[in-house]
Amino acid sequence: MRRDTGKDNTLVLNCGNLFFREGEVEERKGTVIFQALAAMGTDVIAPGRYDLVFGIDFLGKLATAHGIALAAANLRGPGGPLPGFTSHALITRGGKRILITGIMAPRLENLLPPGCRLADPEAEITTIRQQVPHDCFILVVHGMEDAEIDHLGRQIVDLDLLVIGDRPGIFNRHIGELPRPLVIGNNSRGGQQVAWLDLAVNGGGMTTSGPRTMRLAANPKREDGIVAAAVADYEHWRGEFFRQQPQPEEQRQEIATLNAYLGAGWCSRCHAEINAGWSTTAHARAFAVLRQMKREHDPECVACHVTGGFPPPITGSFQSPETSPRMLNVQCEACHGPAGRHVMNPDNNPLEPVTENTCRRCHTPATDPTFDFAADRGLVDHRRSTR
Repeated sequence: MRRDTGKDNTLVLNCGNLFFREGEVEERKGTVIFQALAAMGTDVIAPGRYDLVFGIDFLGKLATAHGIALAAANLRGPGGPLPGFTSHALITRGGKRILITGIMAPRLENLLPPGCRLADPEAEITTIRQQVPHDCFILVVHGMEDAEIDHLGRQIVDLDLLVIGDRPGIFNRHIGELPRPLVIGNNSRGGQQVAWLDLAVNGGGMTTSGPRTMRLAANPKREDGIVAAAVADYEHWRGEFFRQQPQPEEQRQEIATLNAYLGAGWCSRCHAEINAGWSTTAHARAFAVLRQMKREHDPECVACHVTGGFPPPITGSFQSPETSPRMLNVQCEACHGPAGRHVMNPDNNPLEPVTENTCRRCHTPATDPTFDFAADRGLVDHRRSTR
């Protein structure tokens, strides 16, 4: 996806929270993310607290290198202004001045890097609004409760769009009893969807249409060459990185000696018919999907495509594709729990029942927004014979 920024009236805003954990792999991925955002023509990022996991300098340098504004109205650093950051962005589209900024709730301050602090968000917004002439005002908020968001909507009389930057999924609503329609939308965290809003000048005011959303789907024929090459290079590097890591010694708990993961081969000894039914489901091909996507070493994905990938690490837990091939795919124990005790005494050690919460561990709003437990459980119903 690419936008020609010189030939249209589109403004591209990213609502932050691009990173979620520390580590060399995530840091390398951050560089690729910014390459992609730049290729898409991203104008502004309103950073959230997760974006600062590698420190202020890392994020500031990435944004500066790719020509993207980091708008954070109330974020302060230990030595004054933050390099690569700005309190706001003012962008002209269609002859109109669009003011954009982001704020973080003060309660997030203790989660920021050492030395960083958060000024009063409402005071900072007031100062920016008074000092910067604009025709349209867009605000992204992080870490705020609904009551605080509603309060801002009532206090900021010239606010046209308010985006909740740290909640997954997308929906929109309006604050009632206001003299104007103020749209509130959620951020589409995770890159599963994009949302767009049409703003139109109507006389002396601004009218909005939307936001509308579209779920993204991979289409190799329409991939941007720069982004595709950067992603392919990163995926190759990531695979080599994990393959070269020393394999961890199997971690055990005292209780784990008997409560071990055994693999579907053990289950089929007594449940051959059920195992045959499972082998026809998507769960039995889950790891092949990762390999096709070149994500077989991606820690964000692996746990939900193998058996024994979630903590606690007990005997037989998945370690890596190379050392734990018998634990690939979503086998019986991925949902029913480790079967070590069960095979020793089935009557006194029944397997764990599968509930909606079991499925929701992997089928989250971010990874599977259309998941319906009642309807979808039939797709993996292996209780029926396949004969």
